[in-house]
Amino acid sequence: MTKKPIEKVEKSILTEKKLLFHKDRIKEFKEGGATFPIAFDIDLTNLCNHRCPNCWGSNDKTREDGGADCTHQDFERLKKLIPEIKKLGARSIIYSGGGEPTLYPHFAEILRYTKEQGLDTAVVTNGSVFNEEIIEAMVDCCTWIRISLDADGPEIYKIAHGMPSESFFTVVNNIKHLIGRKKSKQKEITVSTCFLIGPKTWKGAYGAAKLSRELGVDYIRIRPYFQLPGNDKTKIEVDKTLKVLEKCKELETENFKISYPTYRVMWMDDKKRIRQYKKCYLPHFLTYIAPDGNLYPCCAMKNDTSKSMGNIKDKLFNDVWYDENRKKISDKINLGECPNPCNYENHIKFLWDLIESDKSVDDYCDEKGLKLPEQKGIHKNFL
Repeated sequence: MTKKPIEKVEKSILTEKKLLFHKDRIKEFKEGGATFPIAFDIDLTNLCNHRCPNCWGSNDKTREDGGADCTHQDFERLKKLIPEIKKLGARSIIYSGGGEPTLYPHFAEILRYTKEQGLDTAVVTNGSVFNEEIIEAMVDCCTWIRISLDADGPEIYKIAHGMPSESFFTVVNNIKHLIGRKKSKQKEITVSTCFLIGPKTWKGAYGAAKLSRELGVDYIRIRPYFQLPGNDKTKIEVDKTLKVLEKCKELETENFKISYPTYRVMWMDDKKRIRQYKKCYLPHFLTYIAPDGNLYPCCAMKNDTSKSMGNIKDKLFNDVWYDENRKKISDKINLGECPNPCNYENHIKFLWDLIESDKSVDDYCDEKGLKLPEQKGIHKNFL
């Protein structure tokens, strides 16, 4: 039987060419040097109930058992922010982590409110604290949901999440309930799992993919940990990892896909880590808001307040966005401090080529034969 190429999933959901649905913004930026974000990544809270050893978004002071640094998005400010950014041209919001978003006290309510305001909505969650209200809100309101499974069983789950066996089985049962509700309500939302592949977890990738298929999710995303400069503790062996990922591909069916970023795996070999762009333009199109209201170019900078572009707690978003400080921080991004490769490596290179070209956006696309991806199931408003 002929294997279907892995690129099928990447091109339908995670491709950088989704940016072509937003040519108006790219043209606006290229011609005038400014535009408004298409997508927002908002951390509702930095509170977390898991103990993932390699997490960079949470720490011992933001744990569920009473950490001193726990911070939530101000609910009343958030309810004003959402129509603000919608009016200005925002098209989607991902509620993800600093911490675990479903621990936000107003989680279900903010999902419904975001949907009512006409923004596409998505959630990235560890899947451990679902209840009827949360499941109902996610199924009713989300375009997609991604659950951090990261294991094929309790042994690797403890390595990846720092949690006991029962936590793994809780997450598996919660995924079952979520899929069941999706089917009973006949919702066309995409539910996926993800798996962070590292030196201590790689053996569980195939089993996690098999389990995900059995649970009825649409796809599993398998990817390496971020590699920050000077941190090699999550570095993987490239050849061994690629063999595991190729084996995972055998599990693909018409209704279940395997997705992984080949370039990020290959770049674990230091000799192949060559950036093909000199500047990151992505923060002008996708921006990040931390639980304390600080605005950052991306999630990789959220723990460094010197990279804050302003705070939206006491200001209109428009005033922060068009402030000179925001532009200055964006323009001064030091690529040497960024994860290499970035999660959005292909998006950044794509934007670099479009914006730095001496041709117009339309002429560049025509010359390169760039066409819009198929719209069905692509989640075009999420970059």
